[in-house]
Order: sequence, then C-alpha cells, then structure tokens
Amino acid sequence: MSTTKKKLKYAIVGTSDSLISEIIESFSLNSQTHQLVALFDDSLLFAKKLAKKYQIPYVFSLMDLADEIPLLEIDVLYIAQSSCLDAELIQLIDRYKLHFICESPLYLTLKQTTELQSIMQKNQRRSMIAYHFLFDENVSKIRQNINQFLIGNLKFINSIFNYAIKDENSKRISFYGARTPFYRIGMQCIQLARFLYSDEPYHVGAFSTTHDNPKYINIEDTTCVIMRFSHDRLAAFTISFGSFESSDFEILGDAGRIRCENAYNTKKVSYVNIQTKTRNSLASKDLVFNPRHHFKEEVDLFSKHILTSSSLQMNTLSDAIQNMKILDALIDAINLKKQITINPDGSFRPYDIPNIVGQTKMRQRKIQFEIDRIKTKE
Repeated sequence: MSTTKKKLKYAIVGTSDSLISEIIESFSLNSQTHQLVALFDDSLLFAKKLAKKYQIPYVFSLMDLADEIPLLEIDVLYIAQSSCLDAELIQLIDRYKLHFICESPLYLTLKQTTELQSIMQKNQRRSMIAYHFLFDENVSKIRQNINQFLIGNLKFINSIFNYAIKDENSKRISFYGARTPFYRIGMQCIQLARFLYSDEPYHVGAFSTTHDNPKYINIEDTTCVIMRFSHDRLAAFTISFGSFESSDFEILGDAGRIRCENAYNTKKVSYVNIQTKTRNSLASKDLVFNPRHHFKEEVDLFSKHILTSSSLQMNTLSDAIQNMKILDALIDAINLKKQITINPDGSFRPYDIPNIVGQTKMRQRKIQFEIDRIKTKE
C-alpha cells in the first residue's frame, strides 16, 4: 500500500477491548494525517453500534478482512484485540504490505514474533506494540528527572504489579497457561526497567509460587524477579494474580529516590514522590497526574512515523522480541532454580556462580595487597 497519500487509512481489528471507545475517539475527525474507515469484528451488532455512534463508514466481520482490505485501500491495522494477531492475520499483513499497531501483550511465540519482524523489514513497513504506560506523563517526568541526574547515579529499580484474575477461562489464560502473570504483566515491568536504564540485563533470576485457588491451580500466583544490568545496576519486580491490586515502582540513586504509585494503571490517578539529598537536608516533592488515555498520542506518533519514514524509538517489535527473550531466560531460572546469564546474541545459559565467587575472592586479595603496599610505604 502506498504511504504517500495525504491521509493514512486505518481499520480497527477487534472491538472487545474495554477501552475500545477511547481507541476510536483517538481518531480525530479533522486529523491531517489519518482517518478511521472501518471496523472488523465477529460481534457485528456491537461493532455497528460503535460505527453509528462515531460515524465510521464500514463494518465487517473478521472473515472479510482478506477481501475488504484491498478494496478499502487500508494502510494501517489497529489491532485493538491482540489475540486477533494470529498466523492468518500475519499472512494478510505480509500480502498487502500493511503497517500495524497492536495492543500488548502479543499472543505470539518468540519464533512467530521474530518472523513477523522479518516480514515488516522485508516490506519496509512500520509496527508498534502499545505499552501505554510509557506514554504516561508520570513516566516522562521521571525519565526527565533521571536524565537531569537529580537522584544521582541509578542503583536500583523495584516494581510491584499485582492484577486480580477475573475469568479463569479468559483467552490470555488459555494461551499462556502457567506463565500467564509473566506474559500479561511481567512484560511491562521488564520494558520499564529497560526503558529507564536504556540498557539490557545480562544476569537474571526468579522464584515463583503456585495459586492456592483450585480454579487457578496450574497458574503461577506470585513471581519475584531480579535482573542485573551494566554498571552494577539492579532491577527487581514482583508480580501476582492473587494479591491486592497494585502497580507501583521505585527508583533509587545514590543521591535520591523516585516513587510512583499506580504507575502501570493508566485508568487511575498517579502519585509521584521525588526525594533528593542536598548538603544539609532532604528535599521532597510530590506530583499528581490525572488519568488520561494515550491512544491519540500513539496514533498521531505512529502516523507521523510512517509518513516521515522516521525511526520509532520505543514500543517496537524489537522491544517485544527482547522482552520475550528475557522472559524465556527467567522461565529457565525458575525451572532450573538457577540464575541465568543472557549473552549479547540473546542466547542464555546457567549463571556460573563458582567463577563469580572466585573472582570476588581474587578482587579481595588484590585490594588487600594494595593496602599492605601502602602501609609498607608509610
């Protein structure tokens, strides 16, 4: 499909998302870069109601995608229901050389996601995986404070993200099985740490407990993870499908800390506390960010990204692939009950603890040697 037209034509695939109204409203009627022309969903009755309310010209079943995409000259698919991004839809994206935005998490394996990335690169098309919290003003403010070194050199990031299961027969549970919490909410904690550190972890470890509710007996209940980044920086997160709901994180530097409540939940008011150490006192600042939906910002950014052929700096398929590789390493850590080393090429292996211990002892001997040498000179 050509991207030189005045406006990009979007179609939304799947309308069962709880925020579908906000997604549709993000397509401004007076936008100079894009327009929403069609809805595709198996629930035609609901889709037709949405189309009537928001003046969307066309509504079709998911089965009509292959026939209607070329007739409507669709440029971009907004996949609001991520379970719709399956092998069949990937074939259509390839055949008609489409761009796409997809809600996270992806219901794809690492192999499928890697193949999808190859297709997009071959066709020179763009894609975005929507991690909404990265568009939140609180995260932007925190990144700004980090860049200004107000809390000093970063040392540690800790996240707690708990999300109650409401439907044991849901699509995400049937697809991911025991690893549902990892893929559903753990992915976001990994993405946040990588985003704030602008780096990749090279050692990871994890522990997990099972659910005591018979309905979810095969689903991991609570998982604790720790990741090691360069320059001796650490990131940890705890996720759960069986605890009181919370979505907070804290960043500690050697000169202060930043704490954010409701960080991952874009529907709630977010509270940020920044504490910085001065020479004689401790300065504290509180910030409040009202909930807002980020769909318009995402669509505007993505449309500009396509029309200008500029590079997207976050929320790419490369991010999704890297997150999946880290998740696979963490799953190995749980299964093997060992820490895992992630190699630069993305492969991983059990972490060689004895060698590290040996290196630590050698370092201690070198330090002691230097102390003894200084004492001798004195």
